[in-house]
Amino acid sequence: MNMDPQDLVLPDSDIAFLIDDSNDMKGPQWTEAKDTLEAVFPICATHDSNGVDLYFLNAKNDQCRSTGFMENSTYRLEEILNLYLEIFEDHAKRDGPNNTGVRPLNLIVITCGKQNHNPEGPVIKNFSQRLVNAEAPEDQLRIRFWQVGDDALAAAHLKYLDNKLECPRDIVDAVAFDQRPKPSGGGTLTGKEILKALFGSGGAAV
Repeated sequence: MNMDPQDLVLPDSDIAFLIDDSNDMKGPQWTEAKDTLEAVFPICATHDSNGVDLYFLNAKNDQCRSTGFMENSTYRLEEILNLYLEIFEDHAKRDGPNNTGVRPLNLIVITCGKQNHNPEGPVIKNFSQRLVNAEAPEDQLRIRFWQVGDDALAAAHLKYLDNKLECPRDIVDAVAFDQRPKPSGGGTLTGKEILKALFGSGGAAV
């Protein structure tokens, strides 16, 4: 029997989505991302009293998709995380790292995964070090990359971020297309996968 979404227990954390709207996401990749977001976002929004933030890599207005050529995922990632960590660091200095009142952040990145000219590695390392310097709790920040499409080079890049990027603290999870459960071959990304990562086994039953 499927679980009622209302019965899910959201971890005590904030959830934000960062959606790849680059030119590489045209066609089926964009449809896959859109369908996944439509399945997941309303459930997360219902269970997060602070509201769920929705960002796009390139769109100046986070309400709409960009059709331009600016493809700077590194800048966007840095912008979002810097705002969050500045708040945490300020509270940690004043009240201590375990009494900030700043909820942990799960940043869900839905992307085709193709590497641009501004690789995310140095940015992720920087924020990892800042978490260590601030003595933040281990679960204060997670960046979760989910690949749409089936580009093998993009999959290798995401696996590198997850498994081989050397950081002071591991804050990255990545699921490439060929790592998803599937009857055969690379499966299509579904909302259930993301819900399971956020809510545990209950999310898979929705």
